[in-house]
Amino acid sequence: MWIDNVLRRCGWVRAEAYEDLEKSFDLRWEADMRAICRWQAETGKTLTWPDHADLCVWLLGKLDEQRQQMQRIVGHYDTRSELYTNDADVAAGLAGIARLAVNQVGIK
Repeated sequence: MWIDNVLRRCGWVRAEAYEDLEKSFDLRWEADMRAICRWQAETGKTLTWPDHADLCVWLLGKLDEQRQQMQRIVGHYDTRSELYTNDADVAAGLAGIARLAVNQVGIK
């Protein structure tokens, strides 16, 4: 619409676009705050906000640690055991192992 062009030239946006931008910002802000709070709790630096790149590297490291721990936990179980008679049993067993692992490492 021509009004959109006029508004854009003035640096304004329509209400729908503003609401979409606000929702996007809120999603990003909430995710960043969860990550920052987790970083602060683990490092003990409660009055510090990490650099975004450093935070991403730290989070990826945590993800890698949890993957490795999950692999160690799953490695302790043999899904080909006689206890599992079909694919549904295997899937249910792995889901139980995953829940155990998530609870053990404290994933929220």
